[in-house]
Amino acid sequence: MYQVLNQVYQAEAPAIAPEYEGLEKQAEIVAGLGKPVSYSGLFEPPSTEIIPCEQTYSVDRYLDYLSSGSQYVALESQVRANLFSGLRTVLEQQFQGEIQLFNLAALQIARKI
Repeated sequence: MYQVLNQVYQAEAPAIAPEYEGLEKQAEIVAGLGKPVSYSGLFEPPSTEIIPCEQTYSVDRYLDYLSSGSQYVALESQVRANLFSGLRTVLEQQFQGEIQLFNLAALQIARKI
């Protein structure tokens, strides 16, 4: 799905094309969040809980979600309209009008030394 949607971004708004972050990359980012706490010398290494999250959006709901992001708000109105039109077309024709997003929710707790 990322590759198909990325084609629309590259054609209509390449400057804001999202970088692919699979679950492995997301887990790596989460692991890095606790490093400043660990290196401070003020806390024990943090405990981390990672929860995979999956959300299914209709095309309209997904485009509403995107339209709240600052990178989309900053686009010229015609560029945004073309991008959203292209995304709508691809999602309706190739993905039955739905998109599933996968993310990781993370919680870190560190005990003060």
